[in-house]
Amino acid sequence: MKPKKRGPKPKKDPEQKELERLRRRVAQLEHKLETAELIIDVQKVSQLLGIPLATIDPSERP
Repeated sequence: MKPKKRGPKPKKDPEQKELERLRRRVAQLEHKLETAELIIDVQKVSQLLGIPLATIDPSERP
């Protein structure tokens, strides 16, 4: 077992910071895409079954 290094952690280089930021953004966008695909699937199924979905007036959205 190695002893732990003491002192402040080495600073990350700008490229590493940018890479981490982009990876977080990709994860956020993947989550939004999953949500959008689920909504689209629900809309397709409701249309096939003839179930009307409630509509939201865009001017009333927060």
